[in-house]
Amino acid sequence: MTLQKQVKNKLGFGAEGDFYDNSPRRVDNFLVYGKETQAQKATGYIEFLGNVTNGDTLTLGTQTYTFKTTLSSSTAENEVLIGANATATATNLKNAIIGGSGSGTTYGSNTPVNISASATATNITINLEALTAGIDGNNITLATSVIANIVLSGNSLNGGENVGYINGSIGRVFSINPNDSKKVVLGNEAGINIFAGILVNKNEYSNYNNFKPTLELKDATIGAIAKMGRIIVRTENVIGYGYVGIYSKETGQISGIEAGDSVPSGYLEIPNSIFISEVQDDGLAVLQITN
Repeated sequence: MTLQKQVKNKLGFGAEGDFYDNSPRRVDNFLVYGKETQAQKATGYIEFLGNVTNGDTLTLGTQTYTFKTTLSSSTAENEVLIGANATATATNLKNAIIGGSGSGTTYGSNTPVNISASATATNITINLEALTAGIDGNNITLATSVIANIVLSGNSLNGGENVGYINGSIGRVFSINPNDSKKVVLGNEAGINIFAGILVNKNEYSNYNNFKPTLELKDATIGAIAKMGRIIVRTENVIGYGYVGIYSKETGQISGIEAGDSVPSGYLEIPNSIFISEVQDDGLAVLQITN
């Protein structure tokens, strides 16, 4: 029986962070730490499926823009000239939002730069981003009187997040600072840390959680970090047999890419790793790491 079939037959008997079998392994103990996550800016978009008509409006944050076939005056506040087509109108609105080119001609010169969001335009789509990171950006209003020809990403921008903290978790990758060999940190810090291994042996940590099983550890818990072995992990994406392991620098979450593919931005390759199973229905797969 091939290794792939053996793994497929046995996967149901393991759990995230367990060793798949008794093949050679290397485990070292470290003080385990989570990490602070960066605040994220809320985003959204405006898509023009067709052109607008005179008097139509669009609201972004506290400002409402009125589309006009002819500006009331060159200084008219929050008036946007309707262009020859949807792309031209999208460009005029984008410039009105950010105070770009066309002041006094394609939008009124007294139109203030939007105090809530920035904008970029590609053809008929305007992409929006809150000026300030955090959940408050999710309250930036996005609305229009145009039902047929404008599609909005939602009633407000979304995806904004405050600074947070992720605890160290079983089955995730940790890295180590060469200048501090006693502790490991979730994910990685670009240019400083190096791959340490995957947090394993979940059953060892129940005494840190009132003797209840846990997948998350408090900072400074002594954790078992596996740098070699066949480990059952939960993947972010659908992977296949022979994929190479990668992990998020931000969260330590494991994914996979086909051998020879480029590692996506924000991820790093797990050294000497290969998936020896396809991902199962429960999101688990076996990752083999050799020394």
